[in-house]
Amino acid sequence: MKFYNLICIIFVSDATLHDISTVPASDLGVVAFSAYMSKNEDNPSSHHTLVFDTAQTNIGNAYNKFTGAFSAPVAGVYVFAWTIYSGDNGKTFFNILVNNSVYGGTYGETDHVCCDTDSDSGTLVVSLNQGDTVFIRSFRQATTQIRSNDSYGSKTTFAGWKIN
Repeated sequence: MKFYNLICIIFVSDATLHDISTVPASDLGVVAFSAYMSKNEDNPSSHHTLVFDTAQTNIGNAYNKFTGAFSAPVAGVYVFAWTIYSGDNGKTFFNILVNNSVYGGTYGETDHVCCDTDSDSGTLVVSLNQGDTVFIRSFRQATTQIRSNDSYGSKTTFAGWKIN
């Protein structure tokens, strides 16, 4: 499925063009984002918000690539998905939060073996009010690196979209 940022509305009557307007997709209720971290991050501390600084899609401009937080532009039911890649010999601990309340989490642990990595994924379906914020934050200090955009093509990602 591909989303477009703009939808054109054309009104034609008697083979004459009367009106052309451009409507932002967000005005039609389309809200979606997909972002990833552009580089690795070493051992994030406890209560550290991950910032997914490369937004591939940001329809509705509700995701902030500088803070790592999504703010619901309209009330509705949303889906959020995240994947965290971790490096060698350590553990990662992350939660998804809505307005600073924990709604879910992931845990990753890699073995004491060279070049062992782990990916942990989570999905959340949640009803949000306009202005509610959603973000990914560590709940303990990671004992390994968070990997993203490495030579294997692995990306630590965060995505969300409105379904109703």
